[in-house]
Amino acid sequence: MVLFLEIICCLQGCEASVLLDKANSEKTAPINVNLHGFEAIDAAKAAVEKACPGVVSCADILQYAARDAVVLTGGQSWDVFAGRRDGTESNAAEPATELPLQTMTVSQLLSVFALKNLNAAHMVALSGSHSIGVAHCSFVTDRLYPNADSSIPADLLASMKASCPTAAATTQLNLDEQTPNTFDSKYFDNIINNRGLLASDQVLLDDSLTASEVQANNGANFGTKFAQAMVVMARYQVLIDNAGEIRTNCRNTL
Repeated sequence: MVLFLEIICCLQGCEASVLLDKANSEKTAPINVNLHGFEAIDAAKAAVEKACPGVVSCADILQYAARDAVVLTGGQSWDVFAGRRDGTESNAAEPATELPLQTMTVSQLLSVFALKNLNAAHMVALSGSHSIGVAHCSFVTDRLYPNADSSIPADLLASMKASCPTAAATTQLNLDEQTPNTFDSKYFDNIINNRGLLASDQVLLDDSLTASEVQANNGANFGTKFAQAMVVMARYQVLIDNAGEIRTNCRNTL
């Protein structure tokens, strides 16, 4: 479920548009093709509907699921504020222009997050969601071919090339090579040692503002900083009152 952390509020807001199964929906965008975990949301929604029909939105369920996924993998909990309603639109063209891309510079990343009312501290903390999860070869081959990124340590470069001989390879690489199944601060330790997997991870050291935040998150403070950033992100363009709807099925509008 942590694969959802960076996208559940990054497009039209915290309104569960990523869950919709429509023609040309966000799910069909190339950048989202490897998203999974939708069945877990379906199961949670079915259980909630059985207990409290028409009360809890899919948008709120996403927020609770993200929090619980972090906790279940060893991370820190936070209070999730509820009351969101679900959006009815989902556009496949938006992810490519609205989501942070692995090829972006620090200034580009900061601009993307600023549009969502998130500052550099929030952005770096939220990048820590890469503490668990995987990336496919298509997200790392820009660092390998035609010319390898000279900043990548030799052993890591050899491993990446072995896993991804071409961009079309379907291999999955752990985003955190140290503790890939535990939500902790080792992701930041990787970056400090030039072992960030994605280019957008490693470039966080290229700017003094984000580099200082990488250092600040590399340790016991990460859990608190991540939780605070999630609370801020969860308030972005929330639908309330008569806006939107409360879906009975998270994949379809009413």
